Amino acid sequence: MRVLTWYKSWFRRDGVLELDGYIEHLATAFGFFFGLFTLALGVGILGLWALVALHAPAWMSWLVIAAYLPLGMLAVVSWTGILITSTTRFVRFLIANSASPEKSRS
Repeated sequence: MRVLTWYKSWFRRDGVLELDGYIEHLATAFGFFFGLFTLALGVGILGLWALVALHAPAWMSWLVIAAYLPLGMLAVVSWTGILITSTTRFVRFLIANSASPEKSRS
């Protein structure tokens, strides 16, 4: 459960992100994407290789798609979700900092 809680923490919408945190979130988003996509690609390639090696019927290729598709979708959704939430938090930080210098001038 700790891993799931840690994973969900990347999608928090509350608070703000400074530039360093924003860059960290973007790097993590790309890391999740490439890690999960590589895993999905490996499952797909190994599954197709096994089907060919075992001379399995063609309908069994749907099993490979059923394993590949959720991992591929998780890769894309993770990248998109982290990108949107971290950009929102960074824009919130920029708006808060752009408003404060004007108040100090008055």
